Amino acid sequence: MATRKVQTPGAKPADTTIETPVDEAPVVESAGETPEEQQDQSTNETSSVSEPVITAVQLAQLDQVLENQKRIEGKLDQLLKAGGIEAPKKKRWVQGKNGYEQKEV
Repeated sequence: MATRKVQTPGAKPADTTIETPVDEAPVVESAGETPEEQQDQSTNETSSVSEPVITAVQLAQLDQVLENQKRIEGKLDQLLKAGGIEAPKKKRWVQGKNGYEQKEV
C-alpha cells in the first residue's frame, strides 16, 4: 500500500536532506589484501550466524499464547453467534488424494 505525504497547516517543513560522506577509495586494512578479498571475508563471517536458540521458558510462553488465542477465538465465535452473525467456518489446507484441499477444522 502506498503512503501519502500529509502536510499539517502551520507546521514547519522538516529538513529531509541527509548528507553522507563519499569515500573515493576503499581502505585496505592489510597490505596484502585487495578489497575483493576483504568483501569475501566479511560475507563468510555473516553467513556463519547460527539459528536462535529457543529456551524452555520461551516454549512455555508460546504454548500459553496459543492457548489464549484459542480461548479468545472461541469467545468471539460465541459473541458473534449470540448477536445473530454467523462466522465463516474455519478451514485449513490438508494433503488429499489430488494435492492440497481445504477442509473445515
